[in-house]
Amino acid sequence: MDARMWGFLTGIFLTAVVVAVSSYVRRRKRAKSGEIWDDSFDERQQAARGKAFEAAFFTLLFYLLVNAAVIKIAGIWAQPGVDGVMGIFISIGVFGIICIRSDAFMTLREKPKTYLLLFGLVVLIQTMASVDSLHTFTTDGLLNWNLLSPVCGVLFLILMASLLLKMRRDRLTDGDDI
Repeated sequence: MDARMWGFLTGIFLTAVVVAVSSYVRRRKRAKSGEIWDDSFDERQQAARGKAFEAAFFTLLFYLLVNAAVIKIAGIWAQPGVDGVMGIFISIGVFGIICIRSDAFMTLREKPKTYLLLFGLVVLIQTMASVDSLHTFTTDGLLNWNLLSPVCGVLFLILMASLLLKMRRDRLTDGDDI
């Protein structure tokens, strides 16, 4: 493994650690203050998330079948693993958009601004990571791992736009009720 791959894996590991520690600290802080925090989804949201998981699964399955056919017919088009991760990104996008559209992306007590900030940070970080490797998306004619940073950035940009559109639509709908 080269240094870039070690950096990629270290980034994934550190992200998981930061999320776990911040979640633990947040829960402990709320428990000490006596605040009851119900971070579970209601029945409607659980059903919608189940449908979103199903759609994401079948999207990934379809992508993998098409990818296998393309590889068989035209040959390998990406370095090993790159095509699989791109399929995962596509299925995450399908899941996220369906959940956002059906109000099942976050619990009823969570604020969308937190997710907008998170999505914005991911887009910013992936954009900065992509600037370094803009000219090296292929190696020996195959798409390489450098392509995944901009693809991840585009994924989160789409999710952020979807969430913003949902918030705007909800605000306009709530305004009609008054």
